[in-house]
Amino acid sequence: MKAREQKHTSNRLIWGAVVAVLILGVIGLKIARGRPTPTTPAAQAAGLTMTAAPKQPAEAQTAPATDLTSTGPAPTATNADPFPAHPAAQIGWIERNRKPAMILFHSTNCIPCKAMDQLVKKVRADYEPEVVFVDVITNDRGNEALIRQAGIRAIPTTFFVAAGGQGKRVVGAMQESALRAELETLRAGG
Repeated sequence: MKAREQKHTSNRLIWGAVVAVLILGVIGLKIARGRPTPTTPAAQAAGLTMTAAPKQPAEAQTAPATDLTSTGPAPTATNADPFPAHPAAQIGWIERNRKPAMILFHSTNCIPCKAMDQLVKKVRADYEPEVVFVDVITNDRGNEALIRQAGIRAIPTTFFVAAGGQGKRVVGAMQESALRAELETLRAGG
């Protein structure tokens, strides 16, 4: 019974990754051709086409202490297009500037999320500024729209998005070697 459940879960993860890669591929092609990317339901489901940050309640305007985006310098932001503070706007910045990115959806209170957050903090310095890190805290009400648009059903969920727009979705906590391999691929332009 357990093996059957694992196979079913594996199949769902594979299909989710395939759909995410296809959506990100289409977005990448649109960006590569220099056309604006329409906000289609499929693109919204991938959570990677945002034109502006959703309105936030006043209490959610400051980033939580565990927010990965609040530490360190902004990733090669220009005066004309500074790196924004809100995760949804950061994803838009990544698309506009064609930067490779790791987008981590997690909460501040689940055990696998805490482990993934600590792992990302451990390896982050080795890959910045070549890879942009976006942290989406799922128990922050200001991120609800982005979480829905990305179709997040389990946490932690990580998107690895290449500069060209193609990407990969990983659900669950990762081992350090697997995380580093994905980040190396992004840094190398793949």
